[in-house]
Amino acid sequence: MSSLSSDRLGSFARLSKAAATSPDFLVKYVAGFSVQQFSYFLTTQPSVYPPSSSTPQVSKLSQVCHQDRYFQLYVEMPITCRSNVKDYTLVQAATVIQAGSTLASRLHLSASSYILIAVFYGQPDSAVCLYRLSDIRSRFKDNIQACFRSSNMPLGRQFSARKCTANAQVKLKSNY
Repeated sequence: MSSLSSDRLGSFARLSKAAATSPDFLVKYVAGFSVQQFSYFLTTQPSVYPPSSSTPQVSKLSQVCHQDRYFQLYVEMPITCRSNVKDYTLVQAATVIQAGSTLASRLHLSASSYILIAVFYGQPDSAVCLYRLSDIRSRFKDNIQACFRSSNMPLGRQFSARKCTANAQVKLKSNY
């Protein structure tokens, strides 16, 4: 599905044409943003590969470091929005804002804190969740360290630079 390429600078992961055009690799990019030295992408995609007609869709948040020319630390994890009664798993829209003084005061954050605001669909209704970007960064850091310790965390199935497997325990849930 993907291939490992090399050039005079060393090996790197790249998305192959077969993976990018495969009907089994159906990724819908919902939103993207950059904060500090990282870029993030919110997607919806099949929960397992290869998918069948009954495979549920899930949302994932991906991270790429701007300094990582070869996507060696590309990482993704499921993201959900949880209410008191259900989990919302399909992200529909998102944006990143700095908290500002009023919101920061209400959420007990600094006014310069970044917040991801995401809208999720969960038939028959929708939900909005807020995530502190500092919590997202911390979770990605923990997941990357866990992957390199045990190879049980996902780094992104479309890239073959690291063979980590999916683990349902790696999820990001809103704190609000």
